[in-house]
Amino acid sequence: MKYSVSVLIPVYNRKFPLVRALNSVLNQTYLPDEIIVADDASDFFVADYLQNEHPEIASKVKVVRCSENRGVSGARNLAFSHSSGNIIAFLDSDDCWDPKKLAEQIKVFEEDPTIDLVSCKQWIIKGNTKKDQAKNFYSKNLFDHLTSDWHPPNPSTLVLRREHMETIPFDETIRYLEDLDWWLRFSLLEPNIRCIDKPLMFYYINEENRLSYTLFHERFKKIEHILLQWKQRVIKYRGLDQYNRFRRYLLTYNAIDAFVVYSRKRDIILVTKIVFGYLWNKREFYQLLRSKTVSMMKE
Repeated sequence: MKYSVSVLIPVYNRKFPLVRALNSVLNQTYLPDEIIVADDASDFFVADYLQNEHPEIASKVKVVRCSENRGVSGARNLAFSHSSGNIIAFLDSDDCWDPKKLAEQIKVFEEDPTIDLVSCKQWIIKGNTKKDQAKNFYSKNLFDHLTSDWHPPNPSTLVLRREHMETIPFDETIRYLEDLDWWLRFSLLEPNIRCIDKPLMFYYINEENRLSYTLFHERFKKIEHILLQWKQRVIKYRGLDQYNRFRRYLLTYNAIDAFVVYSRKRDIILVTKIVFGYLWNKREFYQLLRSKTVSMMKE
């Protein structure tokens, strides 16, 4: 079977990172059949920007634009609706790929026609540092792992068969943890998935773009939204106790993330609000403090 690959890139108000992402696709040893950029109603027209500033890229890319901001889920869905490939590859506009990523992933499909999805490991880029993210990958019992403490692979690592996006589009009512929601629905198919055990994607961390405290509160409302959507199904398959552990994990993990960000920024007021609002009685928070203290003493 011949595989035709469509690369879908949602973007909102990004210029340089988008160009970096596009160049990484155009430099693949296995070139995709089409690259579709979904402009999520940016403050400027992405198509015009590429045409005027990077015409050599614009000629090789199809740009579609949302009539209003739909979030990353809506942008991905729009890009997919304009695609034709039987293999779909996602790439966020602030990430990029190793030149051999698509070649190695398509090889997995060629070797095993029953494969539904192929992922890979990723590099974490923060400033001038680069490290291989040590992360577990599970190919069985996905639903159980997803409703415990497993973070599914970054969308920018994924290559999957078209039919799975046709039957499981991203839920546009969810503006946070939309990837987790998609994975939960995908896991119910009991898919055959693989992960290439080498980093082939570059994930860039920029804390200046992290959420403000106000948006942090909005994030928690969105977490509660997805928890409510999945509550009955998680209870049905895993029981009430596991649902409560799943809920605690999602809320605590995100609160700790905000605590770390604002601690580094030395924003004492916000750190205090986060601790007393969400973390003061959480065991995981004190484990984090202990590990950070030990790490500092070793430095």
